[in-house]
Amino acid sequence: MADRQSERGSMQQALLEAAARRAEGDITALAGYADQIQDLICRSEAGDEEAVSRLRQVLTRCPEMWHCFGDFGHVAEDAALKMVSGGNLLLREGLRRHLAELRQKLAEPGGSPLEALLIDRIALCWLQAQNADIHATQMPKGTDGREEDFRQRQQDRAHQRFISACRALANVRRLLRPQVTQVNVAEQQINIAQSVANSAQPGLLRTDAGSSEDAQPSPSLADPNGVTSDRE
Repeated sequence: MADRQSERGSMQQALLEAAARRAEGDITALAGYADQIQDLICRSEAGDEEAVSRLRQVLTRCPEMWHCFGDFGHVAEDAALKMVSGGNLLLREGLRRHLAELRQKLAEPGGSPLEALLIDRIALCWLQAQNADIHATQMPKGTDGREEDFRQRQQDRAHQRFISACRALANVRRLLRPQVTQVNVAEQQINIAQSVANSAQPGLLRTDAGSSEDAQPSPSLADPNGVTSDRE
């Protein structure tokens, strides 16, 4: 019962902060508004259909509210931070800021939503891998061999998940970014940007100017014997 009340208190505080960000005002000035939202949440959990309908309208007008609870990526990150930091709030805040900085470093201008998801995954896997490293290296003396083996296997699995997430991001970027191929024609260098995703269509090449053209040999490149020279 106490855990339930604590959860609702945290939810109310999160709603309060979301409403404040929406209104760009003082959190305390919106306390009454958050209380009304909390009342709708309690009635919705009890099966009140009218409250559910009104809550949908409120969430539609203020998407920051459902962003607080609908993003399970951040829910998982918060759970991991609490597990790693325990009751050390300073450590928890420091780790949270470090993860935000890691995301910023990994992000690229004009990145796709898929890249953003993978960057979130990398940040979470990094946190889990570091935590597994700490547990594997801080075993007390006289630790049972089975416990030691379990921690080392846990460390290895966390490391593999982190490497897998990094590899996935690298592969996605390789597929989404065009590759530039250098071709020498009549002693002149030509750069051709070709998307890896479209590499299965050799007839379509995208030049640096962004135009598409049929990749057929130019008649001017034919030798006197009627054999066209190779562009590749």
